[in-house]
Amino acid sequence: MNLDDAEAVKWYGLAAAQGDLAGRHNLAAHYCLGRGGEQNYAAAAELFRLSAEQSDTVALYNLACLYHHGQGVEQNQEKALALCRQAAEKGETGAVFNLGCLYYWGCGGVQNYKEAVRWLGKDSSNPVALRMLGECAAKGLDVREHREAAEQECELWKAQGRSLTKPDRLYPLSLGTMSTIMVF
Repeated sequence: MNLDDAEAVKWYGLAAAQGDLAGRHNLAAHYCLGRGGEQNYAAAAELFRLSAEQSDTVALYNLACLYHHGQGVEQNQEKALALCRQAAEKGETGAVFNLGCLYYWGCGGVQNYKEAVRWLGKDSSNPVALRMLGECAAKGLDVREHREAAEQECELWKAQGRSLTKPDRLYPLSLGTMSTIMVF
């Protein structure tokens, strides 16, 4: 156990007990990751739920991840889809990408390529989303409305000297792995 993580958990706990949104969120993330103590998905789910009720969209997305995987809560794909959609509609970027994945793969009992294209198209800076849009195009779906934004993003990457073949940030794999727990 890393002593810094254990100390951080204590401080996050104190902040969370006084209603601090970021403290509660970070405590939940540490519980999910098992940092600073034992992994406790059930406690994390409750903390994320409380934060989501206070309009924390990252917590809402993380709660969707827990429902998707059945970690700390009973697995419920329909609930995961609904929570992910709420977070995506509020602009949470991880949720936007994963909502597209959930629709693409049919998680939550709803396979909807049109919705997959809609949500994946909103994440033109994500090379995995672009690849999945290519897969949608190969299935005969119209993805042309998203091409201009994707091309502009590629030009921005070039202007910034970022590699187009080696992304400078990691993305979850398809099928909405939804395992990215965000820490503030």
